[in-house]
Amino acid sequence: GPGPPGLEKPRGRMVAGAVAPEAWISPQWVSIDAVARADDKDVAAHIEQQRPLVIRGGSIVPVAGWTDLTKLGKTMASTKVFVKWCSKRPSVPYFRQDRNLGNYDVDGKQYTTSLQMPFDHFVKLANAEAERGDYIAVYCQEPFIGHQELEAEFSSWDWQWVLQQSQLNGWGLPETNSLFMASAGASVPAHFDEQHNFLNQVRGEKLVV
Repeated sequence: GPGPPGLEKPRGRMVAGAVAPEAWISPQWVSIDAVARADDKDVAAHIEQQRPLVIRGGSIVPVAGWTDLTKLGKTMASTKVFVKWCSKRPSVPYFRQDRNLGNYDVDGKQYTTSLQMPFDHFVKLANAEAERGDYIAVYCQEPFIGHQELEAEFSSWDWQWVLQQSQLNGWGLPETNSLFMASAGASVPAHFDEQHNFLNQVRGEKLVV
């Protein structure tokens, strides 16, 4: 699913406590290769060698339906999404008790508040908080499982290409797809994904290392 883009650009200002993108870059890092989607051999070579790549020249998800928030709001008019928010910081701490295998004494609720809300409420909250002086980060992470109201939208995605890649690489059938979305300037901590995946970036910026 789409990674966590801001709903709006920061409008020329840095959120208090945020780190400028230039400060993220380490001299030891190398650029991730950009490969044309039509170049099947190059895409396959990168995947076989476990090398990350940026695929250019085609989106799995029709982008137009996700960049226009008014249109997206109509598509997801009856959709509820899982939302986290925290105050006074641009980074949203992410904690899952079921992954606390070391049984550490950590109370995730002291860092974030979590609940489900209608998608349009999330958009209004995210845009409102981005305009506040005392910044509150708002972050949506919703697995698209059991959302019958989005059946028509899902059918427009390029599943043929995704399934082809899954078959070629022996990954099995895709397990889930998720929406990641956040208020302008918000971020999530550095983390790694537990499975191979295709990240379809619709809007905003995401740092991948």
